Amino acid sequence: MIEDISDIIRRCAAEIILPRFRNLKDGDVTTKTGPRDLVTIADTEAEYFLQDHIKRLIENALVVGEESISRGEYSAQDIQAHGDQPIFIVDPIDGTNNFVKGSDVFGVMVAMLINGVCQKAWIYDVVQDKMTTAALGQGAYTNGVAIHASDTKEVSALTGYTSLRYMNKADKAHFIEHGQGINMVDSTGCAAHMYLDVAHGRKDFTIFTRLKPWDHLPGMLICQESGAFGANWDGSDYDINSPHIKSPHSGILTANSEKTWRILHNMLISSLHR
Repeated sequence: MIEDISDIIRRCAAEIILPRFRNLKDGDVTTKTGPRDLVTIADTEAEYFLQDHIKRLIENALVVGEESISRGEYSAQDIQAHGDQPIFIVDPIDGTNNFVKGSDVFGVMVAMLINGVCQKAWIYDVVQDKMTTAALGQGAYTNGVAIHASDTKEVSALTGYTSLRYMNKADKAHFIEHGQGINMVDSTGCAAHMYLDVAHGRKDFTIFTRLKPWDHLPGMLICQESGAFGANWDGSDYDINSPHIKSPHSGILTANSEKTWRILHNMLISSLHR
């Protein structure tokens, strides 16, 4: 199945996404919840393509995506009601704002769940033609080659991503104050690439404050299978229900090891608004 879904994703990119990369026309870009929440014709058509072709491959699968959920076509209840049948969560273009600007920092993300547990994941770096996949308990691979997170290191040597642009002023000030000595880079606007950087050992951690499942389920499994460790800020496992956490100070921390996760959590998160 890994290869079958990989082929579908690559076809989707070749037929729908790449022809519109740096080639969007007037009317091809609209907004959803606000001026920075963009959707393009490529997002919509790519999602339909993935839904159609995955359903042809696996007839009993439920395939839901970021855009169809945004339009109200599916809900969390639909996902929970599907029981032990395969559920695919797709993000047809993660990093849409980058895509619109002509930046190549975007990708396609797909996760397969059974009984609420992410079993398989795909992240496709479209421009570089690099397909990263993972299956629960079976490791993570890019174009068939095993990948590994970075080794545990001193705090002063850590480098990774935060989501400062999405935090309120108080939380941003807290992270800046308590993160002294850590090389924290602000979000690239593309969870796919940020998770890939951790899984490949190019970065040591990522911190997110938005918990949408299509942004995190694929990356969390891929990072886990590369040897990294990730969890919600409260220490619980990230899963399909995590987006419904009610705390205003919720988020996800993924690090190259559980030891690094605990060090960063103690420095940056455990004292947040106590």
